[in-house]
Amino acid sequence: MSTGLRLAESRVEPALEKQALLQAQLEEQLRDKVLHEKDLSQQQMQSDLDKADLSARRVPGGCCTRQASLQKSDRAGPGSEASTEAESGEGSGRQGPHREA
Repeated sequence: MSTGLRLAESRVEPALEKQALLQAQLEEQLRDKVLHEKDLSQQQMQSDLDKADLSARRVPGGCCTRQASLQKSDRAGPGSEASTEAESGEGSGRQGPHREA
């Protein structure tokens, strides 16, 4: 009977080693997947923030506030009040076709 026990042990040990190796591989895959999901989540959040930022720059006329400010600055010429406001981002906050010159 001791021969049968030794034979059974010799078969069980490699099976346990194989199972431990598979478990370690699965744990590594799970860690990689969690990191990947976290990275995707951060990229999605950054994309959402970028979209919100772009939307916030839009004015009712369909132009971008930054673009409108730069165009106004170009028309006014360097050193003018409008140029300084456009560069600093200051001003009345109202932009677009309804703004008085």
